[in-house]
Amino acid sequence: TYQDVPYHNALHGADVLQGFHALLTESHALDASLDDDTVLVSLLAAISHDVGHPGLTNAYLVATSHELAIRYNDVSPLENMHARVALDLARPWMETLPPEDRRAGRALWIDLLLATDMKHHAGAIFDMQRALQKAQAAGGVYDAAEPAHQHETLKIFIHACDVSNPAKPWATYMKWTDLVMEEFWKQAELEAENGLAPTMPRKQNTDLAKFQLGFIGFIRPLFATANQIASVDFSAPLACLDESRRRWAEDPPPATPGGARAAAA
Repeated sequence: TYQDVPYHNALHGADVLQGFHALLTESHALDASLDDDTVLVSLLAAISHDVGHPGLTNAYLVATSHELAIRYNDVSPLENMHARVALDLARPWMETLPPEDRRAGRALWIDLLLATDMKHHAGAIFDMQRALQKAQAAGGVYDAAEPAHQHETLKIFIHACDVSNPAKPWATYMKWTDLVMEEFWKQAELEAENGLAPTMPRKQNTDLAKFQLGFIGFIRPLFATANQIASVDFSAPLACLDESRRRWAEDPPPATPGGARAAAA
């Protein structure tokens, strides 16, 4: 189950589920090309993608030799744990499926959850851009509705939804910003207490506008690349990303808990 942490909790899981469903709804040709089992597994993966999250990053777990890091040999410990817990919960249902369907569903579920590890971010963009260029050079397009492209597109979808806070309308984005920064600041204090190299800024040292502008610059290429896939429409989240970037640059809200919410009110 989801834990009681500021950000990576059941509400975030539901948010990613809603975002994933919205992207499928907007991408009509892709949605129509998927079989029911693929759609169901994809949506279940979306809502379960952070199940059991302790509110700490993979880097922190590895640096502190956390039991999850040890269990999964420092390789995507959170995402591997999410997949194990989710599939354990889904076992009664999956055991009712024919063996071939069960294996396919399990493989897709695992692939989608592992795709949410931020260490794959740059590689996912590079691989998709290369696939788009290859299709264009051959005189065609990379169409998400083609069976050979469906799973790679779904991996892009779940990753985009997982990092999509700045791609939401400003008031909604600000609410999520308060929650994620609360969690980051808690980890920053733990890093300081344990003498670890900082991976998160401490609250008193946070330039929130700079932090968020950096994140927007980091994720925008993912959304722009996805928008080039035939049968996919990322125009709405891209517009929100650009509006978020403009507002941070022109009139950033204060870097205090609740400050983003107050500025959005």
